[in-house]
Amino acid sequence: MKVSLVEWNNERGSALLLMIIVAMILLFLGGSLGVLAAVESRMAQREEVAMQACYLARSGVDAVAQEIIDNAESINDLIDEAGGKIQFEPVPFENGGTSSIEVFRYGDGLTVRSTGTIKGSNYTVELIMNKSVPDFDFKEAVFASSEGSSGKPAIELIGGASVEGNVATNTVGKNSVKFSGGTKINGNLQVGPGANPKEVVQVNDNGQGVVGEIVNLPGRVVFPEVVFRNSQRIYCLEASSIHQRKKIT
Repeated sequence: MKVSLVEWNNERGSALLLMIIVAMILLFLGGSLGVLAAVESRMAQREEVAMQACYLARSGVDAVAQEIIDNAESINDLIDEAGGKIQFEPVPFENGGTSSIEVFRYGDGLTVRSTGTIKGSNYTVELIMNKSVPDFDFKEAVFASSEGSSGKPAIELIGGASVEGNVATNTVGKNSVKFSGGTKINGNLQVGPGANPKEVVQVNDNGQGVVGEIVNLPGRVVFPEVVFRNSQRIYCLEASSIHQRKKIT
């Protein structure tokens, strides 16, 4: 069988064209893989920076929340003096990032908001802190837990005031419960354990005093304090072009 020169040249041309097409496909795949790898690398870097910002924000909010739990009364006073909101100066960290923290009223509780910032990435964390009111058996209309004295009574009714119901107090001081100006308790009065009720209660200036009985408490009553607890965390991710909001209880 004889093969003409024209047929041979055609076969060589087809093989060369096929090789060029395969080479172009391989080059395209290689370039695509390179671009994909670069994109993945940039995304990984952004996620790493966002995670660093997250840790900065959480560190700030946790530190302030613990301070609120340990010093709830003083923090409340500071917030009231500041008009309901405290804005702290940004706190710098060794890695070049910062944490900006603010505390403000949220219903009956507080919200601590901390924003971690590093390399242009921001991550904001909000911690809602509600007051935890412990359960206790409270049957009196009024209970005065403080230790009173004649100069600073635990209970003092003036100007025609009256209490409808039973009243109790831990005080045992002389004249530490006072009535004047037509005031009265329409119920029983319990004073501190071991005290002489006649010495504790002072009635003057037309005060009517206690309509019911005046007796002693069987023991000193101590109520647990109202404290702040971390009841809810809300995390807001604001890094680069990613916007995600998660609620974790």
